[in-house]
Amino acid sequence: MTRTAARVLLRIGIGLLIMSLLIRPAIQTPQAMMGDNFAIIACLALILTAALGIKFAPDEQPGRKRDGDE
Repeated sequence: MTRTAARVLLRIGIGLLIMSLLIRPAIQTPQAMMGDNFAIIACLALILTAALGIKFAPDEQPGRKRDGDE
């Protein structure tokens, strides 16, 4: 995983977590609350995976120029 992809996943995970927390007060049934709990756990797992990807991903190398490129 490159660092750019990890950053994108981190932003997606944070956005999904915010949306899930905003919707949470409107939930009234126990089944929906359980589903929201699973969604929050999935968002936290995505954020953790992206953070590990940012920390341990190799540095991105710029493209090499071929012969004749200027």
